Parts: sequence; structure tokens; C-alpha cells
Amino acid sequence: MLLLLACLLPLAAAGAEPTKIAVLDIRAKGAVDPSQVEGLSSLLASEVADLGRFTVITSDDMQEMLGFEAKQQLLGCTEGTSCLAEIGGALGVDYLLSTEVSQVGPTWLLTLVLLDVSEAKAAARDTRKTSEAELVDASTKMVRKILADVGHAAPAGEGEGEVASDPAAGEEPAEEPAEEPAEEPASTAVAAGAPGAWHLDAELGTRLPFDAGLGVQLELPLRFQVRLGFGLVPGPYTRFIAKFSLDGDPPERYEVMETTLQGQYLFHVSAGWRPLDSKGLEVMVGWSYLSGPDRSLPLSQLLRAYPSLGPSLPAQLAGAQVNVEVQAESGHLLTLQAGWRIALGDFFLRPTLGFTRLLAGRPDLDHPGDDLELTWQWRHDAESLMDDDYDRIRVFHLGLGLGYRAF
Repeated sequence: MLLLLACLLPLAAAGAEPTKIAVLDIRAKGAVDPSQVEGLSSLLASEVADLGRFTVITSDDMQEMLGFEAKQQLLGCTEGTSCLAEIGGALGVDYLLSTEVSQVGPTWLLTLVLLDVSEAKAAARDTRKTSEAELVDASTKMVRKILADVGHAAPAGEGEGEVASDPAAGEEPAEEPAEEPAEEPASTAVAAGAPGAWHLDAELGTRLPFDAGLGVQLELPLRFQVRLGFGLVPGPYTRFIAKFSLDGDPPERYEVMETTLQGQYLFHVSAGWRPLDSKGLEVMVGWSYLSGPDRSLPLSQLLRAYPSLGPSLPAQLAGAQVNVEVQAESGHLLTLQAGWRIALGDFFLRPTLGFTRLLAGRPDLDHPGDDLELTWQWRHDAESLMDDDYDRIRVFHLGLGLGYRAF
């Protein structure tokens, strides 16, 4: 009897079959080019085999094992349908592993579904957001996680995976692959720009034809945004600002505005919102403070721009070749702007379209020299005329910024 049992035990052990699993080709959805993920199917099959607990059937094996009608049926199968279970039954496997890849902007969505053929239902499912650069790493982690509690080792010499050691035979059990920290599933992971995320951007850019400068932007939970910036009005831009604002006026008045605005600087404070979770659209409203150094302006140029100032000019200044100092003082501007953030890894481009107009502010006119003084009334009249022109400042601008997302 003992001899008979000794003979039957090895046969029973040899009869234990490994868990069989078929790894389907990856389905690319939406804008994903199938050629981008072509090699990922083989990688997943290899990863399953390396776990050492499965006999793996690849898509190439399926093509040889299935008849024509079954092949056509496989092509028509979609995730969650009973036809996948029928295909699994025809292949004689215990499980089917299907993978789906889609893309939304810079974010890649990877979904793995493990189908229990005997039950004709999903035994496990994992979905994660990742980037194209981390697609391979994320998929291998997901395979280990979704198959962690499935399958048993094949006997020696069988299956495509490694042979597990038998502790009863006196050997040390093979070490399981160290399980890496699981990433959060897509339902809870905080993707770039998801509600609840905090992000800090630093950006350098220009709004043509208004200003050029730099800024920092903090995105708060629920995608609200706060932006602080500093800009400078370049000399070439002032010509466009004057032309747009004073269209139809004498060119001498354009020249006065160009001179007084050149080199002025702006401090920006803006608040906005990104209304679409998975898109880069941003809308903002902002306030800017305009100030800067004095600009020297020939008195004769001022008189040509505003002839009505001639009769009231102090007698001692009539015909004098002197300059007056003008400063664009305490200008307050309102800006409405919409933009689209285009992610380039940690960097991004942000094209914008906006409108800015002056709400309040006036130029300040100084005396031409210690010995020559302008009367208070004449200065007041000149500043009022220039102020009327300043109140007409309104500019549509196209912007482009290059930035870096710190976190």
C-alpha cells in the first residue's frame, strides 16, 4: 500500500495544471495611434509570464488556435461582452486579460480588465492616469496588482513562466517580486489640473502690442487661479497702442502718447478659473497699475498736438526751445483675457487673447526748469487734454507665454 501511494503522489502532483491566461492585443481608442502601443501587448504578455504562475497564450497563439469564425468573433468583441468569455472557452483558458489605452490632452488613460471565463464576468479591473513617458512602467505595475491573487505555479517544465519552488521539498520558496507602491487609481489620483490639486507656474511672455514680462500663477482647488506679474511697455508697442486708441486724431497726438508711455511698467494682479477639468482653457480678469519714469517732451511738440494751449502759454515760454517732463502717473487698467495652456511635460505654452483699457489715470506735467515756470492753470489745461486721450486707451492683444510648472 505504501509503495502504491509513493507511486501515485508524483502523478497527482504532475497532474496539477497551471492557471491559463490569454493576453489580448491592446485596444487603442480615440486619438491614440495603434502603432504607438504596438509593442506594449508583447511586454504585458512577458510580464505575466515572468510572474511564474501562469501559462500564457499570446495573440499570435490565438491566431493559430482559433478557427476562422472564432477569429471574426474576437474582432467584434468589446470589453464586458459575453463573447469574450466564449472566446476564452474556445481557447481553454481560465482568464482573459484585456487592455485599453486612450488619451486626453497630455494625459494617458490605461485600463486593464481581467475576465474570469468560467463566470463570464470581470474578476478585477484597474484604471490609471499616466503620461506617455511612464506608460510602460505604469502597465507593468498594473499587471502585478491585478494578478496578485490569481493563479498558481506550474509544475517543472510546464508553462511559460518561471517554476515556483516547493517548500515541502526542502528548498527555499522563490521570492515574489517586490510589490511596488501602487499608484492611486484614476478615480482618486490627482492628475495635472484635477479638482483638489495645487499647481504653481512660472511664465515669461508677451502680449502684443501691450507689454512683455514675467509672472507666477497659483492654481487652487476647484481650478481657481491667482496670478501676479510684472510687465514693461516696450517702445515699439507704444506706437500700436497710440494708433489703436487715437485712431483718426492728428499724428502729433500719437507721438505725445508714444513718448509718455514708452518704458512704463505695469504690476498685474489677476484672478481666473479653468472651467474644464481635462482641458487647458483659462479665463481671467485682472487689474494693472501703470507707472514709470519721467519722459522728456519738447514743449513745441506738445503745442502742435494741442493747439488750444498756445494762447494761454506764459509769455516767457513763447518760442522757447525747452522740454517739459511728463509722467504717466497712477494709471489703473482692467484686463479681460482667455488662454489655452498647452502642456509640454513640465513646460507649457500659453497663447492668449485679451482686451485692456484704462480705467483711471492722468499724466503729470513738470516745469521745464528752475527759471521757467508754467502757470498752474496752463499745466492743468494741458494735463486735462492729455488725460482725455489717456482715457481712450483700449487695446486688443494677442499673447504667448512660455512657462514651467514647479508642482
